[in-house]
Amino acid sequence: MSTVSIISDAIRRFSRTVSGVIALGICALSAVVSVSGCSKEGDVREPKEFGGPASVTLILSSGSGESAGAGTRVQSGADLNVDEENIIHCIKIFAFKHDPGFSQNDEMVGYASFDGLGGSGRHYLPMSLTASGDIDFYVIANDIYTESTTVLGENSGRSDIEGLRFTGLRQADGVCAIPMSNIIGDRTAIDSNNFTFKIEESSSDAPQLIPIDVTRAMARLSFYFAKTEQSTEVSVNSISIAGQGPGSAGCFTADGAPDGYYSQDSSIGLFDTKTTIEEVNPDGYLDEEYLQYLSDADSYLLPNTYGSDDPDELPPGTDNQTFVYTVYVDYSVNGSEKTKTIYLPVVSPNDWIKVKGIFNTSVDDVELDVVALYWEQSNMDIVFN
Repeated sequence: MSTVSIISDAIRRFSRTVSGVIALGICALSAVVSVSGCSKEGDVREPKEFGGPASVTLILSSGSGESAGAGTRVQSGADLNVDEENIIHCIKIFAFKHDPGFSQNDEMVGYASFDGLGGSGRHYLPMSLTASGDIDFYVIANDIYTESTTVLGENSGRSDIEGLRFTGLRQADGVCAIPMSNIIGDRTAIDSNNFTFKIEESSSDAPQLIPIDVTRAMARLSFYFAKTEQSTEVSVNSISIAGQGPGSAGCFTADGAPDGYYSQDSSIGLFDTKTTIEEVNPDGYLDEEYLQYLSDADSYLLPNTYGSDDPDELPPGTDNQTFVYTVYVDYSVNGSEKTKTIYLPVVSPNDWIKVKGIFNTSVDDVELDVVALYWEQSNMDIVFN
């Protein structure tokens, strides 16, 4: 009699005297014998069978770039010239057998590295696989520009890849770019989770096309201002951000897996060039064509699961109040200096947080609007008025 049969018989005998716990007992014991889920007797999943070699071409869509200034002063305190024209410079792709619960799940069946890409739009990336079947693909771009203790390469395992964390950005050969990766959806939804695909055995003459979307692993922070009257003298003197928030982030989850939260008394400067606001906007339009963009104030943020629903109010809860991104805008109106404190919303990968302010001398304090957009500029649900 098999081990599974002996255990199942024991469970049936036990269930005659103890009711209400049999289902839990079966699931727990099934786990001991490596049976996935709560299985019936004899219903033990065998390791998947994989086919022969295959050739594939991954099609990556990287969206379109837009010129930007310097950034990740939030994390590193350094001015970095982040390239938003050529948003992808290098790509690494890792392919593994998809067979959760079995050792072959950790078998790499393909690795490819592409450098010197440049440009935006689609990238066609051919690679060879040693096996076909259900295959997982990890795709990461611009990883060499991250501050990280992990260096990914052809010998990296699943744990190395999914465990990759970075604290900010760095320059390499005079270039800096935002890391990008494929966000993994439901791992069981093969062919529709941006991660696992059914690969047919094939030759390089007829490679299978695999579409994968990559997402920026950081958010972008920008500032836009205007004044309501030509005669009003308005200047933005400096912008800074409180020294608090996540210390690191990951690359393959929808929330960016922020971690290592910290809080310190000092703030970090984002912008210190006194700038006169020339744009006159009497009707209070928030469209960017009616606002003055402070390109030198651009910065880049690690994802943050703590945030405020109101830019003027701290959210309840000690952790929220301690770790929410807090921005200070020092400005002058007709020679009178003031400071505006802004609490940013929850920050997700690929968000574009746009702080928009219209200075009006008819009120005691300036009113600013914080608008959260996807980097591709489609509207999000969060709009602060």
